[in-house]
Amino acid sequence: MSVCAAVMLVVWFFWFREPVIAPGVRIGGVDVGNMTAGEAKLAVEERIRELSGTRLVLVHGEEQGRIECECTLAVLGLHAREIPVWEALAIGNRAGLYTRYRERKAAEEGRYHLEWTGELSEEAVISWLKEQAEMFLVPPENASVSRKDGRFFYTEHEQGKSLLIPETGKRILEAVSGLTAGDIAAAGVITVEAVLQPELPAVTTGIAMRCRSLTGSYTTVFREENTARANNLANAAERLNGTVLYPGEEFSCQDTIGPFTEENGYMGAGSYSGGQMVESVGGGVCQLSSTLYNAVLAAELTVTERTPHSMTVGYVPLARDAAIAWGYKDFRFVNSSEVPVYVEAETKNGELTVRIWGEETRGENRQIRFESVIVKEIIPGDPVITVDSSKPAGYFEVTQEAKNGYEAELYKVILIDGEEAGRELVNKSSYAASPAQITTGGAGR
Repeated sequence: MSVCAAVMLVVWFFWFREPVIAPGVRIGGVDVGNMTAGEAKLAVEERIRELSGTRLVLVHGEEQGRIECECTLAVLGLHAREIPVWEALAIGNRAGLYTRYRERKAAEEGRYHLEWTGELSEEAVISWLKEQAEMFLVPPENASVSRKDGRFFYTEHEQGKSLLIPETGKRILEAVSGLTAGDIAAAGVITVEAVLQPELPAVTTGIAMRCRSLTGSYTTVFREENTARANNLANAAERLNGTVLYPGEEFSCQDTIGPFTEENGYMGAGSYSGGQMVESVGGGVCQLSSTLYNAVLAAELTVTERTPHSMTVGYVPLARDAAIAWGYKDFRFVNSSEVPVYVEAETKNGELTVRIWGEETRGENRQIRFESVIVKEIIPGDPVITVDSSKPAGYFEVTQEAKNGYEAELYKVILIDGEEAGRELVNKSSYAASPAQITTGGAGR
C-alpha cells in the first residue's frame, strides 16, 4: 500500500467512523467510555430499569391504625428527564488538540461524572393511586335516631376519610423528581405520606336532630278476640317499630316485617287468596301495611310500590289499602325528605297506630285530606253452592258472604287557609266482586 493510500485510509477512519465517548466518562454511575451515543443511552437505560425496582411506600397514620401500601418505581413509570449522552460525547472530542488532550486526561482520572435526574409518569401515578384509594377510605357513619318513652335520642356522627388523589400524586412526583441514580440507590425505599381529606356523612348530628316532628299518623282497629290476627299485627308492629329511614333510602315492608313464618312469631289467620278467604301464616299483616300506607300519605313521602287487595277490606276506605304477599306483593316508599324519618308502630286496646316522625316543613295554613271516590260498583253473580254429602239434607251454611266489587280512585286534596287549592290523583284501585259461598247438605240424609 502506498503512503498516500495509507494516509487516505487513516483520514477516512477518523473522519467517517461514528465518534465514541472518551474513556473514563460516567453517566449516573455507568462507565460509558468508548461507547457511541446510542450504546451509552442503552447502557444508562438498563441502569434505570435496575433502579426501577426501588420500592415506594405510601403511608398514613402512626403505628396504631397505620395504613400503607407499596409498589416499585417501575409501576410509576420511572424514567430519566434527560440522559446527557451528547454532553458525554463532547468531552475530549472538541476542537483544539490541547482541549481534547486535557479533557481526555481528566476523564481517565475519573473527573467526568455526569448525572441524569429521575421523573415519574403522572398518568401512571394517578392510575396507581386510584387502585389504592379504597385502602385509605374510612367511611363516615351517619348519626342515628331513636325514640323511647316519648323522647328522641341522637348519636353523634362519625367523620370519615378519603384519599386526595391529585394532592397525594403531587407528593409522589415531587419525592422522586430530581433524584439522581445515586440518590435512588442510596434511598432503598422512598416513603411518602398520603394526603387524606375528611368526609362528612350524609346525615350529621345536626341533620338527625331535625327529626322531631310528627309528620304523619294513622290508626285502624281490629278485634282483639281474634287472637291469631291480633298476634300477627302485634308481631308485625314490633318489627316495624323503630325503623329509621335516611334521606333517599327506600323502605320495603316485606323486608322489614317478613318472612311470614311461625319461626318469626306469626300464626295462621284469615287472608285473601284467589278471591277467597283462606287461612295462612301471617294472615292479617296487610292491615299493618295499609295503616303504614296511610301514615306515609299523610307525611307526603314518595310511594314507590303499592298494590290494592283483590277484594275490599273493612279496616280502611276504598283505595287506601296496601296489600303485601311474600315474594310478589310489597309496599315500598322512599324517604324523599332531607332528614331521617323514624317510624313508630304499636297495637293497643284493639287499635293499630303507625306514626311517621321527621321534620315538619309545611306551612301552618296548609292542610291535606284524602278522599276515596267510587267510580264503578260491581255486583257479584249468583252464589256458588257446594254440596257436602257428609252433611244431612237441609243443611245450609253461608261460608262466605257476597262482596261487591269496585273501581275506586283516591285523591289528595290540598287546603290553604281551609279552602281547596288543589286536588291530586293518588291511585286507581280495582276490587273484584265475590259471590256468596254456600254449603248444603247431601240429598237423602
